[in-house]
Amino acid sequence: GALSVEVPSDWKEQSTSDSEGEKGRNWSAFLGESAGPAIAAVNDLDAWRNGYEGHRGMYIVASKKLAQTKTDDELVALGPNDYSSSCEAGDRRDFSRPPYSGRIQEWNHCTGESDHTALTLAATPEGRECVVLLQIGGYLQGDEESIQHTLDTFEADCSKIE
Repeated sequence: GALSVEVPSDWKEQSTSDSEGEKGRNWSAFLGESAGPAIAAVNDLDAWRNGYEGHRGMYIVASKKLAQTKTDDELVALGPNDYSSSCEAGDRRDFSRPPYSGRIQEWNHCTGESDHTALTLAATPEGRECVVLLQIGGYLQGDEESIQHTLDTFEADCSKIE
């Protein structure tokens, strides 16, 4: 009940404990302690973890600790959201979907492939009690509707996050 999101039905492999982002990166490992509740939903968990062609999915975490220590502009491209070693940084823009606001970073040509992309998000509700960190990545061409639906449906209940 602390974190939820709607994802496409073909992202059927899901993990809610020890969730990890693309290529095994996660915020708890970055912090050295639990970042907060997390969910990964992907079409192929092995391909997601290893960056194999054809993978698509998302990783989301909600954290009080990170909201207190970092800005959205830092978090959108920090730690697990830093794709700079394998992707070209694209546009960075504001995100606004009340009650959330924050920043989105686009990542293009990941691993040198034009159709391998990622999108990272750092967004907070009013009052900045917690931050939602989201990665949507993989071979996403033609899947703009799924990306937008994921951005439109995430919710965090900061009062339930430790």
